[in-house]
This record gives sequence, C-alpha cells and structure tokens, in this order.
Amino acid sequence: GGCARGGEDEETRLVEMVKREAAMRVSEETQEMYRLAEERGDTDWMEVTEGLQRRVLEEFGYEPTDANLTKLRNAAQRHGHLAPQVRHNRARRGVLAAGCMAPEVGLYDASAGQDTTLHSALSWGGEEAGLTCVVAGSWS
Repeated sequence: GGCARGGEDEETRLVEMVKREAAMRVSEETQEMYRLAEERGDTDWMEVTEGLQRRVLEEFGYEPTDANLTKLRNAAQRHGHLAPQVRHNRARRGVLAAGCMAPEVGLYDASAGQDTTLHSALSWGGEEAGLTCVVAGSWS
C-alpha cells in the first residue's frame, strides 16, 4: 500500500523536529543564550536547551510536556547522525558496576584549591566516614 501508518507519520515529524533543534542550537541567538546562561551562575546551558526543545515541540504542534520532550530526545538518539549533540557525544556506557573498585583518577578539590585523587577523596574522614557517593562534573 501507498499509505503511511500513523507511527511512520509521527517519526517523520520527529526527524524534522530533530533537524530543527540542530539548526536552532547553532544559531547566533542560541549561542548567545548559552553564553549568558553560563555567565549568570543561576542557570546553565541545559536549561537553555530544554527551553529550545520545548519551543521546537510547540512549533510542530506538540504540547511542551515532559513526555513529548522525551519523545524528541529519544528521536535524536535514534537519528544521531542528524543531531550534533548525539553525534559528537563522547559519553559512553562504562564498565563499572556496584561493588567494583573505582579506578584511580586525578581530581581537583575546589574547596582546597589543589589537585587530589579519587582514592584520596574516598579516604577523607577515614573509614568511619562511610562515603558511598562521589559526585563529579567536567567542563570544556
């Protein structure tokens, strides 16, 4: 048959939405919004991106709900060749699992203003400290 099913129509729309988001992300306006958000300190690039994605949803006639946001983000994963944020993402699924020994890595202790290591950080406060969670981030 020559008729597309509803799901195929939606996938076609989602592909167009992924393309639109990609174009908006690199626009001068959005780049300026990213820059300003990072300078302010009370917001960041992720909030700018979420707002951009909700605008894309509205442009294509979708309600800007969390469920539809998930649809758009999942479409970007399925069509990563169209989404620079997916295509250039260096994150990957790691090999560590609960109970594994964490590898030794270099860290920066922002409160002390000096370099340290993960294993040193895990021993702060001695065994009785019971540290079970390490929160880390990066910037580039």
